[in-house]
Amino acid sequence: MNRILTISTLLLTLAFQVHAAATAPGTYYVAAGELNVRLAPQAGATIMKTLKRQQKVKVLEVKKGWAHIAGSDDAPLWVAAKFLTTTAPAPQAQEELPNDPRIKGLPAIGRDGATAKDVKTLYEIAQYFLQSGKCDHIEFADRQHSQPGTYTLRCGGKNYYFRPSDMQKPTADDSTGKK
Repeated sequence: MNRILTISTLLLTLAFQVHAAATAPGTYYVAAGELNVRLAPQAGATIMKTLKRQQKVKVLEVKKGWAHIAGSDDAPLWVAAKFLTTTAPAPQAQEELPNDPRIKGLPAIGRDGATAKDVKTLYEIAQYFLQSGKCDHIEFADRQHSQPGTYTLRCGGKNYYFRPSDMQKPTADDSTGKK
């Protein structure tokens, strides 16, 4: 009986450690789909940027449920500590898309914040490019992180940048691959 109780206690302790919020300085992972980074440790503070699920962060200190994280500039950056974990969260479930061997390099749902809608949009535009004859295969497709709502598709050595509303008119520049 003692052995069972000990094993149960150990498993329960491990379960809480895996999903524990940041409580001290160290390396953590973002557990939320997206996590706002703020200039001050309060919900109404200015949002500087957004972190994505599974992104690694270095916590410098924790105060009243807020984690002060290291950034590339001198501005203080804060996130809600309850959305950080000590271990990388499991990848999100993937939506089944029809298998087309001509399409390579679609992102997984959850990778760098890619949503199921993003992946489906990229698959549909890849199909459009293939069916229209613009490409005979897709080398890479992803969303643009610097321009929300914009996607990138690479085929035939060219990068195409588009928004879903542009599906009839994607453009490319042979020399730079940019619009």
